Amino acid sequence: MKLQINEILVEDLTLENELKRNIKCFSCDIQDRNFNLYIFSYEFKDEQDFLENFKTINNSIAFDFQRNLIKEIERWNLYFIAFVNSEVSGQAKNT
Repeated sequence: MKLQINEILVEDLTLENELKRNIKCFSCDIQDRNFNLYIFSYEFKDEQDFLENFKTINNSIAFDFQRNLIKEIERWNLYFIAFVNSEVSGQAKNT
């Protein structure tokens, strides 16, 4: 099992170019189980950047990508990891 960066999937997201530049998608073909695993990640500058853009990115992943997956196991095994380059408040952690 090997994670690979999948830039094509990021291009399909309906996000502004500035947001697309910082998003990464990793995919892994689980060959013995016949499905793919997808992990999206984004590095936010600070808490404000996170609060302003998290929902937009998350919604785009769900609407533009996740809803088009055929296999149910792939729809439920999709992850979005948010990295924030500063301390975050309780409000941000519960977003």
